[in-house]
Amino acid sequence: MTSLANRQRIGPSAIAALAVGLTVGYLAGDILPEVVDALRNDLGMSATLAGTVTTALLLATALAGLVFARQAGRPGRARFAAGGTLVSIGGFTVAAFAPGTGVLIAACVVAGLGSGVVLAYATAAISATPDPERASGLAILVNTGVGAVLLFTLPRVTGAETSATFLCMALVGLLALPLFRWLPDAAAPESETQHGHTPLPSLGLGIVIFVGALILDVTDNGMWAFVGTIVQEHVGLSSTDLGAVLSVAAFAGLAGASLPIIVGDRWGLFLPIIVMIGLDAVAKTLVVTVATPTAYIVCQFLWTGSYAALFAYLLAVGATLDSLGRWAAIVGSAFAMGDAIGPVVFGLANDLGGAGSLVSLMAISSIAVALLLGPATLTLDRRRKGSPA
Repeated sequence: MTSLANRQRIGPSAIAALAVGLTVGYLAGDILPEVVDALRNDLGMSATLAGTVTTALLLATALAGLVFARQAGRPGRARFAAGGTLVSIGGFTVAAFAPGTGVLIAACVVAGLGSGVVLAYATAAISATPDPERASGLAILVNTGVGAVLLFTLPRVTGAETSATFLCMALVGLLALPLFRWLPDAAAPESETQHGHTPLPSLGLGIVIFVGALILDVTDNGMWAFVGTIVQEHVGLSSTDLGAVLSVAAFAGLAGASLPIIVGDRWGLFLPIIVMIGLDAVAKTLVVTVATPTAYIVCQFLWTGSYAALFAYLLAVGATLDSLGRWAAIVGSAFAMGDAIGPVVFGLANDLGGAGSLVSLMAISSIAVALLLGPATLTLDRRRKGSPA
């Protein structure tokens, strides 16, 4: 871990800037079901083509986040985040009025690239805060709340119309623009070799955290993409009832994101993360195996809450690895990448073996995540205790 000298006291305005940065960066993934529904129901796209459009958008976000991760450790975060937001606004606006599929995909890629730039600088800024656990928790809390509201209101406001859906996404970026001026910045470099040109600290631990976060998000977002079909088959909920449950369940993420806000670093990183990994694994496995609506709703709420807590904690872990924020940006991009490739992985598993193969895949991936993140966070806790106050 690097020195804490670059960490700053931050107020509500800085938290708001962090929150809208994460919201712009993860917006497409947060409302993915609505985007897919709009593409299929309004434009008549096949599931494969709609998946191709959204995968292109989300992969562009993840790749841009990774490319800009090192640069995000240098001053100028507010300027770059605002620039990325303008690019995403332009991309979503063009997508709303695209005359054909090719233009639509290209516009979505441009929007994704802009969102990825915002994601890199916003997640890197978490490292500039004195308490990364609380800062990431507050940012995820707002991001989750916005996502839940959009999931609930978009179908009622836009009627699953593609142009209206993309214009709403552009509007979110437009509303976020004025807040980026308060995004916590990196300290000015003392020399030309500082910040983005120095090697990443804790390289081994950082890679382990990145891989663990990626596996976790591939599993959870892959499962999220297919939970509707599976639940309707096994539980018997109608599509209308299922949509209502998923919309309300999204608010359970608010409770999960509140955990790091409430406890801060008092419990360290290992204990809450390993507990949430276990709860996440059990809840998402039960979601596809329970047979009654009540049991499903309980499991869905537990799953959504535990995932939000893990999301917030792992961003904080990235921030503790490097006070310049580069690892936070890389870990944040892992979640974006999981949004993109998770549905593909689980789609293949579902086609090959149905619900049984999904359960096996979730069990294996959960064990892998625990084996990766458990020792890594335990090491970080020991380092923290050994660091000077």
